[in-house]
Amino acid sequence: MTAVATHASIARAEPAVACRVEPLSRDDWRAHLRAFPDASYTHLWEYARAAAQRVGADHEAVAVRNDGALIALAAVRIKCVPFVGGIAYISGGPLTARSGHLRTALAALRDHYTRGRGLVLRILGPTGDPDWCADATEAFTSLGFAPTDASRSYRTILVDTARPLDSIRAGLAQRWRRHLNFAEKQNLAVRVGVSADFVRTLGDLYRPMVDRKGFSTELDWDFYESLAAQLEGDDRFVIHLIEKDSTPISAMLSCTLGDTAVAILNATSPAGRDFRSSYLLHWAMLEHAHRAGARWLDLTGIDRAANPGGAQFKDGVGGVEILAPGPFQSVPDTAKGRATLVIERAYRRLTAVRNRSTPAQPSDADVAAS
Repeated sequence: MTAVATHASIARAEPAVACRVEPLSRDDWRAHLRAFPDASYTHLWEYARAAAQRVGADHEAVAVRNDGALIALAAVRIKCVPFVGGIAYISGGPLTARSGHLRTALAALRDHYTRGRGLVLRILGPTGDPDWCADATEAFTSLGFAPTDASRSYRTILVDTARPLDSIRAGLAQRWRRHLNFAEKQNLAVRVGVSADFVRTLGDLYRPMVDRKGFSTELDWDFYESLAAQLEGDDRFVIHLIEKDSTPISAMLSCTLGDTAVAILNATSPAGRDFRSSYLLHWAMLEHAHRAGARWLDLTGIDRAANPGGAQFKDGVGGVEILAPGPFQSVPDTAKGRATLVIERAYRRLTAVRNRSTPAQPSDADVAAS
């Protein structure tokens, strides 16, 4: 396992009197986002808005300012519960550039959403190196946030892509490197693009793979295809294609924002498995992340219980396993706050009964390799 960068100490001070949470327009959000290296594709305005709409929630983009200085950003989904209140959910935030402002930002968001608006505030923190994740967890708990299993945690592998490429390759597991060597001898072509044609090609590989493996996805291909059509300029997804005799056999959708490249999803055809094309695909992504100046490559989740093969594949890439802070929640100390959680649990039980016959999706089923 490789080491990752250190981080700034998280300050212990409560927010100053002048600390406030304020809404941002799309243009203001976009203007500030790239100043935060802990941002990822899920913080793109179009993604955050679409993810909220998908679950019938409202999207709020907010800034936290302390004495006038911008210290944090948060993309918030607001799901209302009639006559009771609702839930404010932040995924991968708040963004604080992994500075010492996390505690201040969390306190301000708690005061704004839980104490000010009477909403349950639920947060899954952003990724960072293991020490930062541990310090962030302590920041949450010290402010009265409690762990919750009402939403998913995020465990993943981060690969240090700031190293020289020969060092990255030397860090691959021996078996992984052997499969990569095999793939490199199969006369496979690597193509990279952002156009609609590349997106459609990935969809042509991804949809049959989902049908073949028989799993359901939290965000289906239609979500990403629609989102890709909305993104512009440097926000656009990058697609890597592996071809054999001009026929696509593997493809990956990725985005580099902040200091991290994220391998969002990928697909390989049955023919691609025979050529070990998934190994070449991931190596091409490692090279891309390195040349793009990314500090890390996030391999997008592991679930050792549901998909041990996928986890083993990602272990071989030579990274460090991290668990993002959370999810945590702050609940209003009111009858309405408690009622919100009761109603939510009842809804989840009803949904589970309805979906009992639907196969669950391993978080990284698309990258299981032989």
